[in-house]
Amino acid sequence: MKSVHWRYLLKVHLKTLIAVLSVVALIIFIFTFTETLRRMAGRATISLEFLSLIALYRLPYIMVVLFPYIYLVSVSLALEALASSRQLTVLRAGGYSMRQILSPFLWLAGVLSLTWFFIFQPFAARLYNEIQLKEQQHFGISSHSGTNLWLYQRSPAEPSILLHVARMQNNVCVDVSVYLFSEDGTLKEKIFARTLHFAPGAWILSHGTAFKKEGLEYQSFSERKIENTLDADRMLSSLTPPEDLGVYDLFSIVKVRKKNHLYEKEHILALHALGAKAVLIFLMVFVAGCFQKKHSRGKKSVSVAQTLLCGLFLHFFMDIFHSLGIKGVLAPFWAGWTSVLLTGAFSFACLSWKEER
Repeated sequence: MKSVHWRYLLKVHLKTLIAVLSVVALIIFIFTFTETLRRMAGRATISLEFLSLIALYRLPYIMVVLFPYIYLVSVSLALEALASSRQLTVLRAGGYSMRQILSPFLWLAGVLSLTWFFIFQPFAARLYNEIQLKEQQHFGISSHSGTNLWLYQRSPAEPSILLHVARMQNNVCVDVSVYLFSEDGTLKEKIFARTLHFAPGAWILSHGTAFKKEGLEYQSFSERKIENTLDADRMLSSLTPPEDLGVYDLFSIVKVRKKNHLYEKEHILALHALGAKAVLIFLMVFVAGCFQKKHSRGKKSVSVAQTLLCGLFLHFFMDIFHSLGIKGVLAPFWAGWTSVLLTGAFSFACLSWKEER
């Protein structure tokens, strides 16, 4: 494809993408701001500035989840704009195949996929954890809840700690596993306890058992104290399910767990899911191309609606496979990648079939 056509198509797509991102971000910001205002109603220390800050900090986290589908809609709108102005017809008459027309979209999708995976997703996860801490400190919220929560703390002055909480109720961790590591990442001790309280400068474990030397030594206790200088509020806000962790935190946890032969299915599944979503951003270009007609005779909204429904179905499909992976029915790789591989195979076959018509 000639460079002038390539640059023009890229320009059209960038304009559409920026417009869609702006509209979606504005809707999410308004919804998050309104929902936060509703939750904090009746508190005396509410300020609109801080509510806006909460909405801004939560915005990237939500955009991470929605971005593959936002990109799908933006590509569909850009192709529809080209088709409605007959520019797509002119390009096809000039000998350009649909794959050649989509090449600028694919180039941008590749750049955005890498940026999403290595920069935007870790950044959004960090902001999400930060705003949880700020919200707790500002509003005095002391009730934390959740299931399957993890925390990995690396410290040169203290033993590195990996903490798993089966469930949390009102700041009390129930059914916890604590793994203490030496400086080289080797597991020193495993501790299982019924409850865990965060106290100033320490963790208080109750009714548990500690194992050393690969389980050859163990000791039961009614209460045990682990010194820790990390702020208790930050500990509480940092306890996160695997699917909400940043990609670099996931890599760190998987590495230390594999080295010590600890079961790491949840984090490997979360990593595969993130990698699959990054590839899905790239594949969304082909999915949008499958729904694009050679000549646009109807309303633009019809084709876009079809594309959006396909994206919603794909999101539902990915959730099903993810649930099967969590339950152990599928291996983490297949749970994370099956829907994306099927999407790629379908979109490639569909485009090939349309080119031969």
